[in-house]
Amino acid sequence: RLQLIASTAITKTFSIAPCTLGLTCSSRILSFPFQWVDGATTRVENFLPTSAFTYGRTPLVVDIVNLNATAPSSDITITVGTATVPALTVYRDPAVPATDGRAPATVT
Repeated sequence: RLQLIASTAITKTFSIAPCTLGLTCSSRILSFPFQWVDGATTRVENFLPTSAFTYGRTPLVVDIVNLNATAPSSDITITVGTATVPALTVYRDPAVPATDGRAPATVT
């Protein structure tokens, strides 16, 4: 079980070995990054598709956490690399109440 006590968002890299002596099984060590984030910040939680086989005109769906609960799609842009496009729609689940003026949303 991992426990972090910190006041800022950080990223740490962990390593897991299937034995007690990492040197004897070094070829089987798995390292991975894990990021603790500030739970109150607006951030992307997920996006689809994660890859595409066509160039351009691929619909992108972005799940956002802590988005301003009244932000219209006209106030939201999506930037991928050097391309920035306006959001077409913002969907907010009516069953999920806003907290402190913020709520999850799906943007397309």
